[in-house]
Amino acid sequence: MTDYTPASPRGQGPLHEAIVELLVRDLRCATKRFVVNLRAGVFGKDSKEDIGFSRVPDAYRIESKTQEVFVYEVEVGHPLKTAAILDYVHLWSYLDFYDWTLRLITVDRFAEPTERDLQQLVIPVLGASA
Repeated sequence: MTDYTPASPRGQGPLHEAIVELLVRDLRCATKRFVVNLRAGVFGKDSKEDIGFSRVPDAYRIESKTQEVFVYEVEVGHPLKTAAILDYVHLWSYLDFYDWTLRLITVDRFAEPTERDLQQLVIPVLGASA
């Protein structure tokens, strides 16, 4: 019997989807409504604050008590592109202004997480976009 898992809605494939499911199950991550939930976590549920971010991460977790946002990007078959990293650098800077911390964690095909230091990425990414 063949175990077939259909490709994810984003077209990333079964391995990508399986890793996202692990993040949801094991780390209590969410996969939808990132900007809505981020706005509610930072400013309150009735806020209409324009965060200026539209990217949808593969998975995320918002910890209001510690003022941390954990964003997970699964890099199965392709690394994050410069534009995506730049978006996260801008979001990191925005959240930092409000004393929140954004943690970008990439996950490889072996489900190994690596936290990316967004502060260290600021200069190289901004230099690449110039």
